[in-house]
Amino acid sequence: MRPKLHSFFSLAIIIITASCSNIYQNPPKDPARTAILRSEATRSGVFTWAHFTVEAVNDKAINYLTEVTTESKEIVVSAGNQNVVLAGSFNRVFGGAGPFEARGDLTMNFKPGMNYKTNGRVQGSKMLLWIEDTKTGRPASKVLEVPYQSMPRNSYTPIFIPASN
Repeated sequence: MRPKLHSFFSLAIIIITASCSNIYQNPPKDPARTAILRSEATRSGVFTWAHFTVEAVNDKAINYLTEVTTESKEIVVSAGNQNVVLAGSFNRVFGGAGPFEARGDLTMNFKPGMNYKTNGRVQGSKMLLWIEDTKTGRPASKVLEVPYQSMPRNSYTPIFIPASN
């Protein structure tokens, strides 16, 4: 019985370690070598809102699990070119077809010591997503124009538990 338990814990540690390797880790904050990036959210009513988030940096997912809101997450990025995946989601009315979502990726040259945030807006059947300089409010990246689609409703993740013998 003990070897099976040891094997189970070894397998669990390997799985946890492997899954963490795809999570973005902030480099040490240094204004001479890094910049700060934050997500943005707006709300103008109970059913009218928009979120513009950083999903990944250099193919590493951003972990928001320990944050109260996505805007409170400080993402430290190294200066220079970084690949960033942006996501936007929005809702406009109660009971409508929404909420909706869109994703896109871009490469941006981050300047050391700068502060940036995500932003976006809906334009027709597309969502515009970009990173802006928080000081000037102007886009610091190219503006992505991506189609949006309805977010899945009533979705679930099946969990299969093997039968025990």
